[in-house]
Amino acid sequence: MLWPAIFWSTFAFGLFSNLLYRVLIPIQFEIFPDSARMMWSFVYNTDHPARFAITGFVEVFVGWLCFWHFRRNGLEHAIFRLGRLDQRAIGMTIAGALFLPDLTYSLLAPLLEAIGIDTSTSYRDGESGLIPRQQLLGFFLVGIIIAPVIEEYLYRGAFMTTALAARWHPLLVLFASSAGFTFIHMQYNVMGLLFIFLMGCGFGWLRLWSGGLGLPMIAHAVINLKVFIISLAVGS
Repeated sequence: MLWPAIFWSTFAFGLFSNLLYRVLIPIQFEIFPDSARMMWSFVYNTDHPARFAITGFVEVFVGWLCFWHFRRNGLEHAIFRLGRLDQRAIGMTIAGALFLPDLTYSLLAPLLEAIGIDTSTSYRDGESGLIPRQQLLGFFLVGIIIAPVIEEYLYRGAFMTTALAARWHPLLVLFASSAGFTFIHMQYNVMGLLFIFLMGCGFGWLRLWSGGLGLPMIAHAVINLKVFIISLAVGS
């Protein structure tokens, strides 16, 4: 089960995204250009309110196929376990998700700036990381509801569970799952990718410590919720 877990948690995102972007959508543009422009304008317009829809579609589709694969093999309950979810653990997880990213950034930024890496933006196209107001609903649905469930199921669930069952060292499992998690966030620049990797390590540590996906999902959702609230408060 390890290799299917690696495929679904990492390479399937690239496979289905490229199939959609490079094959299916161009075919529709060739045959039905008017309807294609109407249906897929949000894919090519970064200011479109539905910008996050394609991300949500790919995540739900890949997550469903992965779940279906493990369900066929009777392993869905072994993969999807909530683990420790007592009040203290939840409170510590929420506090850590709210404050540790800022602390990490304050420590990393001077080191990266010293070697010439720009830390003022998070994305390759120079965006600051704030979500435009017209896209906040899409980000809420994808970033706070879909991604914490699907991505944690894939990386901290399918991959980490099968790798640990295959007797990989826990540290190797932690770093490998974080590397795969970083792989599907290639829209970020160097600073952003390093940050995503460290976030993945944090989510992975919660998975190892709690024995399940409940705390990683909460931490993931809280971090994205913080971005949502800041964007709502100060975004344009």
